[in-house]
Amino acid sequence: MDGNDGVIIKVDPQRMEQQANDINDDVENMKSNALAMISEINSMKSYWKGEASDLQQQQFASLIDELQQMYMLLQKYPKDLLTLVEGFTQNEIRNDEEANSLRKPSYNMG
Repeated sequence: MDGNDGVIIKVDPQRMEQQANDINDDVENMKSNALAMISEINSMKSYWKGEASDLQQQQFASLIDELQQMYMLLQKYPKDLLTLVEGFTQNEIRNDEEANSLRKPSYNMG
């Protein structure tokens, strides 16, 4: 046996592509919301002064770094899915072409 034990993986490239687009939209929405939050917190600097403000700003600065790292990681997922879709589609095209080339022509003798 080839090690697959009869396992068949069904892939729907259109569905994967839609999922990639949905994930990308969600990631972009997350980025937009994070930028709005950053803007709001930065605007508080003009009226919130003192030690508590300084501490909050420091904590928020470290959170911004974490948000940027998370965004960069999440941004890769839809791209990876689209790469998989492209590879799968190309393999299917090659498989179809090879299968068609192996078919024997039928002759009608009648």
